[in-house]
Amino acid sequence: MFNDLISKSVIQDNILIISPNNPIRDNLLILISHGSSGLGTTEFNIAEFFLKRGFKVGLLDYFSKFNIDKLWWSDLEPYVDKIENSFYEILTNINFPNYEIVHLGFSLGGFLGILNSHMFIKNYCFYPGIIAFTNEIINKDYNNTTVFIPKFDNWCDYSYFEKHCKIPPQKIIIEKAYHSFMSKNKDIEIYVNKYITPITPISENEFMMLKPKHYWLNEKYNFNIEKIRLKYDHFSCILCLNHILKDLNEYYNFNS
Repeated sequence: MFNDLISKSVIQDNILIISPNNPIRDNLLILISHGSSGLGTTEFNIAEFFLKRGFKVGLLDYFSKFNIDKLWWSDLEPYVDKIENSFYEILTNINFPNYEIVHLGFSLGGFLGILNSHMFIKNYCFYPGIIAFTNEIINKDYNNTTVFIPKFDNWCDYSYFEKHCKIPPQKIIIEKAYHSFMSKNKDIEIYVNKYITPITPISENEFMMLKPKHYWLNEKYNFNIEKIRLKYDHFSCILCLNHILKDLNEYYNFNS
């Protein structure tokens, strides 16, 4: 996809690190985290955007070490999620490389960004899929974090987390946009199990037990079946990426 942009690439743990021909800053890494569908074209398209502008990019596949292909959020065979590992283990058992990391996360990858925000210089979370939260999570300082919330997203509920945050992330509402508005050519409707997880802080012990296993989640919280719209919005996508570029330029003063 971007052979003409690459000087070298290396896999570190579960992260593919790609260096452009002339990186604008050797110790800076744009790290991209996928959502429930796993690493795919959305993340590679975003990576190409930053590679073309001289950034070193990392593609984080946090599913592979747990032998997860994707999460279906379904109660119908053969798509029932049966993962025994906890969300906490999946989203935080990560050997982050030794760079100044600017993180971009999508959906479940946005939740990864929330949980690991202290590891990043800058943290951009798109329609974050926040499963649940503890007092420790909401008491963190999220001054380095920006969330992008599509106005018509009916999958990921962000408001309950924001309401309880001591120092919440900056929030940017994307008008007329849906979940997955950053995913090129996406335009489908799907049915998913939307689990009725708590909207107030839970204990550390309960949080550590949360796992993407349908039978466990259903027994613990029950669920509703929701029809979700996933739709790409080219204008909003480019607007958000340019916002991040401007933010990074102001932070690092690249033009000096």
